[in-house]
Amino acid sequence: MKRSRFFIALVVAGMGTWDGSRAAYAAASGDASIQSSLWESLTLPGLTVGADHERLYRTVKPEGMRTRNVEVESNSFFLGLPLNSWAQIFGSGGYAQVKRMNRHDWGDGFFRGRVGLAAHLWRVNVPEPEFMAGGLSLRAAADYGYGSFDDGEESGHWHEYSFTATIHYDILAEDRPGQASYPYSLDLYVGPVAQWLTGERLIEGGNRPFEQSRVVGLAFGANLFLTPRLSIGSHLRLFDTFTWRASLRLSF
Repeated sequence: MKRSRFFIALVVAGMGTWDGSRAAYAAASGDASIQSSLWESLTLPGLTVGADHERLYRTVKPEGMRTRNVEVESNSFFLGLPLNSWAQIFGSGGYAQVKRMNRHDWGDGFFRGRVGLAAHLWRVNVPEPEFMAGGLSLRAAADYGYGSFDDGEESGHWHEYSFTATIHYDILAEDRPGQASYPYSLDLYVGPVAQWLTGERLIEGGNRPFEQSRVVGLAFGANLFLTPRLSIGSHLRLFDTFTWRASLRLSF
């Protein structure tokens, strides 16, 4: 019993001695109570990260052949960096697979990426009716994408150029003091899209150029903001075929 009391007294006394060196002890043990960091001044204002899952269907016209269908599925990471308060440069890249033209089997995986510029051009608040209060805006985006594949039997590559001009309506886009709203906002959009897809396929030792059969289409979709900085979205582009994409975004 005396030995136990002595040990408890030693621990209590030692706590006061260790209090002054708490930061050093925390650093050594990985204690989550550390409040500072090596690059304390580094901030990431406006940075956006995310992930996309996309399914692309296109009708293309190979040179000297009838139209063919191309199907691509990709999973990619997204990164956006602000140029200023209304414009952002962005890029994405990841793993993709393609079905060879008019075939039912998927080819080997390959890298697919894109870079682009997005701009928020105009906005006006719409206070009435109250249950639809939000904002009406005009936004535009342009991007370039590239993909290539080689599954042993067939190889090829393509370039994508696209431009969209969309009208957006943000429901519950503004904070309402004293009221808790969930979700934070819903962004609905629609507008024209122009896309040029060109490429080449290597078949039987020769290159066959191909291009998308229809250039102009319609883009529409929705982004659901679970918080002011976290959103999930569903996006559709209609040509003679379509592209569907699911997105996840987190802004800092």
